[in-house]
Amino acid sequence: LFQQAGQAPVDVDTVLHPPHMQQSWALSSQTQLVVTTDTLVQGVHFLTQTTAFDLGYKALAVNLSDLAAMGAKARAVGLTLVLQHYADAWLEGFVAGWQILAQSHSLTLAYLQVVEGETLSVHVQAYGEIEPGQAVCRHQAQVGDWVCVSGYLGEAAMGLRLAQSVAAELSSPHGQHLFARLNRPTPRLALGRCLVNHAHACIDISDGLIADLGHICQQSQLGAELHWDRFAISPALQALCSPGQLLSTVLTGGDDYELCFTATPEQFEAIQSCSDKFEQIHAIGEIVQTPGVRVYDGDQQIPLNHRGYEHFKTD
Repeated sequence: LFQQAGQAPVDVDTVLHPPHMQQSWALSSQTQLVVTTDTLVQGVHFLTQTTAFDLGYKALAVNLSDLAAMGAKARAVGLTLVLQHYADAWLEGFVAGWQILAQSHSLTLAYLQVVEGETLSVHVQAYGEIEPGQAVCRHQAQVGDWVCVSGYLGEAAMGLRLAQSVAAELSSPHGQHLFARLNRPTPRLALGRCLVNHAHACIDISDGLIADLGHICQQSQLGAELHWDRFAISPALQALCSPGQLLSTVLTGGDDYELCFTATPEQFEAIQSCSDKFEQIHAIGEIVQTPGVRVYDGDQQIPLNHRGYEHFKTD
């Protein structure tokens, strides 16, 4: 697969897995293993024009985000690449993007598999560790908890919209920021560690806030009420998103990979104190007994015709 006419075979394993890297790792004493997996498919999870660098970065970032949502420390990752064809430059770009995160978090590459297929796909399995019984799950939200989010929501969705429409604004500073938020999300691992012992439930936002918070509510058998005036909107989104699309972009746009968690007001203060040096967090609502997720603008409930990305949905 990796030998092209007139070229020597390329040792992909050496490129992605330098000789000095370990192929195994040991869990620390008194910790539990946490495992997550995700697949990115061209045309479904990333645009055809996505660069190899951005794909390498994002493929790892979205899996580290899952570990962050559980409060785990990232330890190792496995990688399977499905390639339509091979090119040295593409692989070098992919590796460069991947290694930015892998090296910054001192990750071990547990395995590597490269196969030929009709659709470019990246399958990653990430391994972490956490103190026994301390993983932050989705089913433990409590009535009276504040609903909280990290960072700014809607930026990635707006970046995607600009890219798909080839909008002139894409080349502006705000447009470039939004496009970078789509392709290079920040896995909130440091914040995730702050949530351990201080949050009841958590999920990372991949399909949109309403959809993903809905998973917490469904699994906790509770509901949530959000207040639009408590949301923090980024300057870039305010500048480029039309007023008529702002609310839906923030509430239902996907690919942010920020954390949505629930905690008591006292726990929120502890998390805020811990996380100040990492990123901003905002309280945007509360967990209630009545099932479902509702959003209010003052006393008026906002109708939600779309709740976020749904796999296998047909129009």
